[in-house]
Amino acid sequence: MTTKMWKVSDWTQILFVVMSAVFGFFAVSFVLLYWRFYILKKQKQRSADIQDSYNVLLKSRGIPKTIAVNQSMYADDPFLMRKLPPQPSFLHLEHLKTRDNSDSSFSDTDCETENQNVKAGLPHSSADNLDRLREDAGDTLTCEQISIKKAPLIEFSLIYEPSKKSLTVQIIRVTNLPLKYRKICFSFVKVFLLGHTKISRSTSVSQKSLNPEFKENLTFEYFSLEELRQFMLRLSVYIKYSHLVKNRRIGDFWLNLSKLELTPNIRKELSEEILLLKTSRTTHSVADLGFLFISLQYQPEANRLKVMVRKANNLRRQTVVSITQSEYYVIINLLRGVESITCKETKPVSGPNPVWNQPFIFDIPKEFVHQYSLQFLLMRDRIYSRDGVVGQVLVGQGSTSLGTTHWNEAMAPGAVETTKWHDIIQVDKY
Repeated sequence: MTTKMWKVSDWTQILFVVMSAVFGFFAVSFVLLYWRFYILKKQKQRSADIQDSYNVLLKSRGIPKTIAVNQSMYADDPFLMRKLPPQPSFLHLEHLKTRDNSDSSFSDTDCETENQNVKAGLPHSSADNLDRLREDAGDTLTCEQISIKKAPLIEFSLIYEPSKKSLTVQIIRVTNLPLKYRKICFSFVKVFLLGHTKISRSTSVSQKSLNPEFKENLTFEYFSLEELRQFMLRLSVYIKYSHLVKNRRIGDFWLNLSKLELTPNIRKELSEEILLLKTSRTTHSVADLGFLFISLQYQPEANRLKVMVRKANNLRRQTVVSITQSEYYVIINLLRGVESITCKETKPVSGPNPVWNQPFIFDIPKEFVHQYSLQFLLMRDRIYSRDGVVGQVLVGQGSTSLGTTHWNEAMAPGAVETTKWHDIIQVDKY
């Protein structure tokens, strides 16, 4: 029996393979870290640019209609100080200081009238200087030249017909789409009815317009009015590209049908702002953090409350580069007053629209049901740091109006299961 002897060349090959694998691992890790820091740097720079633009806009809204050039503006720049002409005296500024709300009350006609009145009280040379200064300033800023960017709006109407058990959504028009889509602005609107199932309808494609008009009816059938009040309506605006490129969703409007007073056979018209996907989320409080779909059923014979955490929608996406999607789970706290009686937890599910469909049972005596409430804490699972709190939903007495209504409906006689969408709100301290 012979044993195979290892040669020096074999060990050399093994060492070469191991060193190559180690080098490749470090090279890939370096590239990923560099790319991550590069993305973070770009996001930080973009945020700084947006903040600078916002500050400039705030300052520009406070500029008076008639502009005065003041040498104190350039006190920190000696080069500009040498270039400035001698500062003339502007007697009309003293007159403007005595007027209240000069920015909001002046119109183009008022500017011309004020110009004549001021010139009448000035010497001839000062009046000529005033005309010359206003002509120079007219190239850069006029009385009504400063304008604020308008947010996109969607106009639509809703009507429920009991005889057909149908909800008809008429998409009328969309206005003020972003200018960057002006060359490829083939747009359409997609309406989603989100509840136990996900149903969608789409309009036709509008040809090249930043203010497209549709006037199309999209119908959702076989739903009673009570069922519709448990649903969420999402209106999404899409830009259509060629068949080889995926359509781009540029913004949404979310409507909780339980908060809308729908009267049968009466059309309700709405005009709402579209939340752009790239809009800074610090400026919005509703629809920022998403929605949670909850089912409640109280069984008085058994003195227990059945809670079903079904799913969440439109959760906030991560702002940092991550290889995997975030996992979300919900902690349910049973509160009596401000005291936590017990808590339970769902399984973690990944993605911005997680589905749990996980039931829980809480023991609540029927004579004290109005002393209890529920807190649903939505948590994001993190690998390299502590889990973060995304937001919360409160259901019960002393919570939001929707939370109180949902609790009262669940505690009503009959042990009927009731489900509703709830806005996820921020937790100030946790």
